[in-house]
Amino acid sequence: MGFIFRDQTSADYGVDATIEVTRTTDTGKRVATGRLIAVQVKSGDCAVRRTRYGYTLYCSRSHANYWLRHSLPVIVVYSHPKTERLFWTHITETSLRQTPKGFAIDFDDASELTVASEDLTKIAETGEFAPVVERSALLIPFDEGLGITISDEELGIACLEIAKSTNGSEIPSIEVELVGQAELIASIDAIRDMFAPTVDQRREALIRETILDRYERKAAQLKRAIEWFLKDPKLSRFIGFEDRKLAVAVRNLAGYFTYSHSNEAGTTALVAWPAVGRYEPSVVFDVSKAQMDDLYARSNMMKEIIKMGDAGGVVAFEVGEDAFVTRFLPALVRYLMNYADRMQIPDEDVLQCIGVEPDLWLLGLH
Repeated sequence: MGFIFRDQTSADYGVDATIEVTRTTDTGKRVATGRLIAVQVKSGDCAVRRTRYGYTLYCSRSHANYWLRHSLPVIVVYSHPKTERLFWTHITETSLRQTPKGFAIDFDDASELTVASEDLTKIAETGEFAPVVERSALLIPFDEGLGITISDEELGIACLEIAKSTNGSEIPSIEVELVGQAELIASIDAIRDMFAPTVDQRREALIRETILDRYERKAAQLKRAIEWFLKDPKLSRFIGFEDRKLAVAVRNLAGYFTYSHSNEAGTTALVAWPAVGRYEPSVVFDVSKAQMDDLYARSNMMKEIIKMGDAGGVVAFEVGEDAFVTRFLPALVRYLMNYADRMQIPDEDVLQCIGVEPDLWLLGLH
């Protein structure tokens, strides 16, 4: 083909590489055109299944949305494990087939990548992809045991771009996918695509649908939490330009949705509440020994004042910027979600209803 293939260096969960289209000059020389296509590569029988539609890749709604909103045209390539043939499909709204639990991408037996130069050139130059105002999405892979599984570098800068966006219509969307969610969708939809599944297969699909429903609820809750943290001006105004610190904060927020969430060893539990005599909602969060030492260093009397509750007058921001952003704000979002659900208040109205800026909440020992 003569195109330029580049592996994706960043931890992009939905794209593995880019292809740069080249052209032949009048002198017969191949030159780069600057036209790029994003590529996701799939291989193996677990990823792609043989169905009545040909070879089929099943994917989640979050993955489909990510590809459709990507800033480049996206193709998915299937590498057949036995024949080593490369099949491909251009991701568009029409090439994604909706299934009961997500979407499917069907590869035609004739869609050989090695003879697709003309088609790829056309896609790169005039390819269908999302309008500018809808482009860009952050796809966050989440493991229930480990939390967010992409690097701090990629997570931090992507979240910072969202938090600092000044044009609401151009804020990148956030998609969350639990590790194992795509495999569940594939196994369920592959059975649903069969002509005559057996009783055992139908039973297995029902069991997996129950698990998938739980995955999807958790993914939706985590998406809600991260979007609230990054997009609510009353919270995002406290986020500076340290993307690594923001990555820690978002990772701590996601930690509330893991199996293993518990108090860290060597930490101190603090509690914050809106104002004197107003203890609902109360937010409990942990700070490290170093962060606690910084708080005590603010005043010779701090160790005693912080024990006095309302009378102490210690406010949340006195815990220090690092602990406030990476510890308090993530905990606040999680507690506000519960409060909003219990009181049936829209997320965007909760802090206004409480009426106290987060940095002025009172602080004490838990």
